Amino acid sequence: DVNRIKSSGFSEGYDLLFYNFCHAAQRDEDLVESLISPVRDQGIPAIAMHCAMHSFQYTSSWPEFLGLHTLRHEQQRGFLVEKSMPHAVTEELPSSWAIASDELYITLSKNNEIIPLLTAYGIETKSDHHQAWLFSVGEGQLMGTTLGHSEESLNDDNFQSLLGRSVAFLTGRSGSDSSVKPFQTNILSENVRYPNRDEKRCVVHNMFSIGGKAVESCVESLCHDKQEVDLKSCTQQCQQDNPWPVPETLWDNCRNGVLTSSQP
Repeated sequence: DVNRIKSSGFSEGYDLLFYNFCHAAQRDEDLVESLISPVRDQGIPAIAMHCAMHSFQYTSSWPEFLGLHTLRHEQQRGFLVEKSMPHAVTEELPSSWAIASDELYITLSKNNEIIPLLTAYGIETKSDHHQAWLFSVGEGQLMGTTLGHSEESLNDDNFQSLLGRSVAFLTGRSGSDSSVKPFQTNILSENVRYPNRDEKRCVVHNMFSIGGKAVESCVESLCHDKQEVDLKSCTQQCQQDNPWPVPETLWDNCRNGVLTSSQP
């Protein structure tokens, strides 16, 4: 509910905010500021999970808020997660454990003030990448984790313990008896309208047919004679100048029959 989040005071009365969304093409600066300000100015702690990291790709304020910048991931697979350093959030977790299936997000840059909690080695990039960390934002504090793509991760006991202990730590509820029991994740369904199968197909099809083709056309017309370094810069400029459509808008058009999917 973007309009509610943009309204003043949407965070009032909450002990903690949990950001779990994917607004990659969203360019609404007011929305970004509305999400940041409760943490930065009011000191309300937050957890940001998975695709929240890849959201708001056209503004620098969002990765600065998260303390880490990542825009892509390796192929979905199982991989080993390792503790970075001793910390109250991870003290009951094993030193390492295997995630059955997830997307390993690639760390492009990070604020030196983050407190690393978990890392994982990427076999494609041949490098370690941060999978969870703590970061102070103005008056508040944030725990970020790039994990959480699959149901295997969401139902992983250690991942649930990470989330539970992060809530306890961020809200000042950590103590000598701070063990967190595994819980069963449930999809929120009350008063929520999710897209059906045909609507999802329509949205995805039009994201690629509209957004992808616009970027490809720009690259083909402006970047075809560039050398490698200039080609990369030109491609990035095409991506900046030709943002993909926002899925929420596409969904409205798919529901109203304005857009359809040509896929079988």
